[in-house]
Amino acid sequence: MYIDEASLEASANWEVLFRKKHPMVSFMRDASDEFLARHGIFPVAPHARQVGVNYKVLQPQNADGRWFEVLEII
Repeated sequence: MYIDEASLEASANWEVLFRKKHPMVSFMRDASDEFLARHGIFPVAPHARQVGVNYKVLQPQNADGRWFEVLEII
C-alpha cells in the first residue's frame, strides 16, 4: 500500500496516486521508493494479521517519518 502525503489518499498501487498528481507525465514502471518520496508518495508498512480475525482498515498513520497501516478488530 502507498499513501500520497499531501492528500492522505491511500492506494494499493502507487501508479494510481502518481497518475493523479501527474496526469500527463510518463514514468518508469518500476519506480524506487526514493523516486516516489520526491513526489510525496510513500510506502505504508503492513500490520501483522491473525487468521480468523476480522479487521477494518483505518487511515494509515505517520510515526517517525514512516507510514504504518492501522487496523481495528471488528
